[in-house]
Amino acid sequence: PNLKSIFNSEESRIEMGIESRRSIHDNKKSLKEPNDEEELYRCSECSVDVLVHKNGLKEELYGDHLENWKKIIQERSKNKSGIYPNLHNETTFVCAKCELIKENVRPAAKTSYLTTWNISYVVIVIGIAVILRLYLNSNKGPRPFDVNVFEQSASEKILDDELDSLEMSYSQQEEKVWYTLAAGIKSVLITEPNQPSVFLMLHDSESAGKTARCLAQDASKLATKYLMSQVKEPVMITGADLRTPHLIEESGKLLVELNDTVREKGALIVTNLQDIPIEVATSLHFVCDKYSPLVEKAVLFFTLKVNNFLTSTQKTAEKRLEEVWSGMESSRLNALITRMTSNVLKIVSDASVC
Repeated sequence: PNLKSIFNSEESRIEMGIESRRSIHDNKKSLKEPNDEEELYRCSECSVDVLVHKNGLKEELYGDHLENWKKIIQERSKNKSGIYPNLHNETTFVCAKCELIKENVRPAAKTSYLTTWNISYVVIVIGIAVILRLYLNSNKGPRPFDVNVFEQSASEKILDDELDSLEMSYSQQEEKVWYTLAAGIKSVLITEPNQPSVFLMLHDSESAGKTARCLAQDASKLATKYLMSQVKEPVMITGADLRTPHLIEESGKLLVELNDTVREKGALIVTNLQDIPIEVATSLHFVCDKYSPLVEKAVLFFTLKVNNFLTSTQKTAEKRLEEVWSGMESSRLNALITRMTSNVLKIVSDASVC
């Protein structure tokens, strides 16, 4: 068969079948593993990063979403090895495109190519290992490669311990919530200059909305302790607060009002995002921008009421924001949604302490 036509047919089938960010859970996993995550793999042939959904369909992953997944997975399994910590035993994963190539390349040609490549690869790896070993043995100073890449700082260990305690108070929340919070808070200080982390908390009831607000307050205090070495009360705003005429007429005033207070406090919480008018929502584009942020060292929490949850929390958030701000220019809306959905959390009703 014509290889190009096979590619086109297979890609069309995959694109039509994939629902982005579909949840997945293997019952054989430990109870501490998230119940609703897709699995992240790296193709052993072409090294592309792929999400594998519950129904077996595969989705290539790039950019910010890939980086967020890497952070969450690293946070989840720090002491495991391999390309991705939770897949240290997976060495033969092949993406859809490479599967097609392997199925349609003549066996003799394929065997010859792979054999040659494998031999060359082994020789190169052995050579590098020998040179590196000789270098380290001859160097009497500190050996940087002996450092554990997963070794935590004292402040990171404190943050993890405090998040563990917080998890006990919010015992109904999915495990993914805690991995995402930990990875997101720590990521603020990873880059230079620093970049804020944005968390979008979805809820579908009044009681779950209260839980989201309480959790945002508690998590923001832990975050400011980690980021600024002291606990600070977050800046709290409701969507209704932003419906005032002076902000609607000149949305830039919101940036002026938030700049100094958020910089001082290190945390912002905006509840009921669905109540914010389009005229004011455009300002959030600059508040949530990671590359030219209003405040660099900060965590930003937003709560959003949804009518129901789709299989994917990511899709649920994107669809709901499109509904809420449907009158916004599409290019601006898409950019805003991208900035607000880097860390989406599904929050359920919980017996919280606030």
